[in-house]
Amino acid sequence: MKKSSNCSKKTCQHGYRNDASVGLVKDNLKQSFQARMSRLLNVSEHKLSEILKPYDCFTCRLNRLRNTTRAKVIDTASKSGIILEPLSWYPDAFLVKTSKYNLVTTDLVKGGVLYIQNASSYLPVLALQPETGDSILDACAAPGGKSSHIAALTGGNIDLWLNDGIVSRIENIKQVEKLLGFKHNKLTTFPVQTIDKEIHQQFDKILLDIQCSGEGMMDITKPFTMRFWSMDRIKKYMYLQTKALNACFKLLKPGGTLVYSTCTFAPEENEAPISNLLKHNPDAVIQPLLFDSKFVRPGERKWDNFVFNPQLSGALRVLPSPGMEGFFLCRIRKAIAGEKFDSINLKSVGQKYAEITEKI
Repeated sequence: MKKSSNCSKKTCQHGYRNDASVGLVKDNLKQSFQARMSRLLNVSEHKLSEILKPYDCFTCRLNRLRNTTRAKVIDTASKSGIILEPLSWYPDAFLVKTSKYNLVTTDLVKGGVLYIQNASSYLPVLALQPETGDSILDACAAPGGKSSHIAALTGGNIDLWLNDGIVSRIENIKQVEKLLGFKHNKLTTFPVQTIDKEIHQQFDKILLDIQCSGEGMMDITKPFTMRFWSMDRIKKYMYLQTKALNACFKLLKPGGTLVYSTCTFAPEENEAPISNLLKHNPDAVIQPLLFDSKFVRPGERKWDNFVFNPQLSGALRVLPSPGMEGFFLCRIRKAIAGEKFDSINLKSVGQKYAEITEKI
């Protein structure tokens, strides 16, 4: 069918629109995002580009399931001209300032000794504090990086149940398992929002690193990174995240630990689902997390029309910094009556794990 001649330059019933209207939509989207981030992060809009920006470096993690030492890996990398700078708060991870390609092509990465992963992703696993013998559910496990980290911190001596509701991503998990040398006990594809209807056991610990709007990975100097961002999308995720968190909490043993994390800034996707959980579950208690850094802030107490549970100040919102993307995490306990919880310093946890595993 021949299209009407007046459709090529402007929006019409066939859905075409000109470049100017597309550009206007992108500009409006950018302005909306910037205004919102300026309020949330409490900085002027012209300074946002100094905060929400990528850095010319990346991080990788030593895979303790391979029989090697930190010193040996650093030495091997240096012979290829690659300098690995151990993170002060987690010496088993390294900041790398060379080209990522240079590292990817080494046997260290090809053999699963080093795993390239953003440093923010280490935080939820450290906050979970996995221990030998634990039963652990990674509820949104793909692609498997955090699952492998859990296994590495325990020498693989855990009952590890991996789940991801997106069936096409299961193959990614299997590939990472093969590369890094860890194994699951069970692997399922249940929708996380109704996972409590599918799994009939409880766990010592649960990681819910859930799908989100991904604001923490956006670069305001590159509008295309915001092309899928919208308030409607955030509201949709908030609904799904709230259901998922409540479902996972039902699978947690009394006294157990659930870590909730996202790679977004939106309070609707972070504080709101957790505040809802606390409201409807008197045994849900936030165990405060500490991470001393100018790039890390406590959770919000208020946002727009939301008033959150005061315990949310024990959560952490991570701003972009060298090697780290924007992130959010919170440690939730299913408290036994009268149980009290001290705050957890994640830097101390990271240093301790690195020290213990280096000696094994």
